[in-house]
Amino acid sequence: MMKVIVASYSKYGTKTMAAALTDLGFVVYDYFDHFQHLEKEWMQIFAGTANNVELFQQMYKTIDAVTDTPSYFFVEDLCKAFPNAKVILTQRDEKVWWDSFLRQSMEWQDSRVFKIILTITPIGRRFFRYLQAYRSYYYGFNIPSPWSMVVDPASVESERVKQDYREHNAKVIKEFMKHPQDYGTHTEQLH
Repeated sequence: MMKVIVASYSKYGTKTMAAALTDLGFVVYDYFDHFQHLEKEWMQIFAGTANNVELFQQMYKTIDAVTDTPSYFFVEDLCKAFPNAKVILTQRDEKVWWDSFLRQSMEWQDSRVFKIILTITPIGRRFFRYLQAYRSYYYGFNIPSPWSMVVDPASVESERVKQDYREHNAKVIKEFMKHPQDYGTHTEQLH
């Protein structure tokens, strides 16, 4: 049963948090674990055809902790599914976070091997559809092809991602730091 929900955005040290929780003996699902083990269920959630709370209870019944995309988009539903879980939010300076986010995005954009894998391999095509689904669900814009995955730093989409980042952090702090009893969760703010 879920014990820890890491509510931090990607590029907030989520890999480090996953490693630390694993070292402490937790079974952790991180970015690729969500896709590898629960792709079908996540696609139902992105399509809006699932009762998220009930599905999360089934999906994570043997998992101790979640971190990274797409789980942090669903902190509220995860807390309803697992009311005794602790919520952890790590934070970074927005510019530092954005620079790291863009750097990773550019690495993906510049990797022809990665784009070829997303285009011609069966698992790559499935992973690309998964990326498209969660980006469309959460950010409201689509990735037309593996060859146009980057977020242009000057685009409307980049401003939307930054705004979502700020709103997400503010909501987690407001909802889970001031009123954790509403969700039965314990929250900690780490700097």
